[in-house]
Amino acid sequence: MITDTHLELHEDTSGIPVVALTKDQLDQLADRVASIMTGDGWMSTDQVCRWLQIKSDYLYHLVADDKIPYVKLGRLLRFRRSELEQWIDGLRTTKDAGE
Repeated sequence: MITDTHLELHEDTSGIPVVALTKDQLDQLADRVASIMTGDGWMSTDQVCRWLQIKSDYLYHLVADDKIPYVKLGRLLRFRRSELEQWIDGLRTTKDAGE
């Protein structure tokens, strides 16, 4: 879901309403659409970084230390969303579990 509710509405030359989105809003929307379309599909490193709100350097550190579930296809890394969700659930502390 797009977290920033401030959207600008314009009309194009033919009078059709157009919504202006920031790059971050567009990325969030693209990730949401991809998630809906693929269900439990594979995610790229960029998608994982945006979803987890982490920097790519940290993601590569987790991969190098085998601390996150991933698949390597040649030079590409791919992550299954359901496996990441299970991995995150395993990171919960007792304090987090009660919230």
